[in-house]
Amino acid sequence: MQIQYQLTYDDVLTFQEYETRYSTRHKIRGGVFHVLITLLVFIVVASIIIILIPILFQFENQPIPYTPIFITAVLIALISAPFLKKIYVPVILWQYKQIFKKTKDRRWPRPIAIILKSEGLNVKSVHNGIKEDIDISWESIQKVIDYGDLYFLYIQKREALIIPKKNQTITTEQQEKLRESLKQHFPNIT
Repeated sequence: MQIQYQLTYDDVLTFQEYETRYSTRHKIRGGVFHVLITLLVFIVVASIIIILIPILFQFENQPIPYTPIFITAVLIALISAPFLKKIYVPVILWQYKQIFKKTKDRRWPRPIAIILKSEGLNVKSVHNGIKEDIDISWESIQKVIDYGDLYFLYIQKREALIIPKKNQTITTEQQEKLRESLKQHFPNIT
């Protein structure tokens, strides 16, 4: 059976979103980002308060009360921490979009044709006039992720074949055959 579709920019961004949310690498980087951004909020709040207190209360040659400043900065940093944790994924996706825009990446939409075989997949695509024809055995696929409207067939740790579950060019029968083929080789597909 053959499936044909257009791999789109949105499909690739969805894959990047999945990787950013769930990969071990990004979980570690997200944790470090969260700590650093929370620390930055603490420093900014403390600095602003230290600058504003003498101006607002006109302390002249009097010591600045650092304990309340420290407590206030810690409280604001702790209150904002849950919100700051949520900005990692949007920031990383924004960075990917900027890279794609800056490099004028024109890989999408990209026509893909997949032939399902008993021993694996044959993937054909065209990019900048260069035709690719790759055979992928079922055994060489490390894992399959069912995410939203896409399947990610991991060929390497951070590289996956992206296949839409639904598309204008994929019939209901082809969708079902694809799902059954994946289910046969990867039990985690439901």
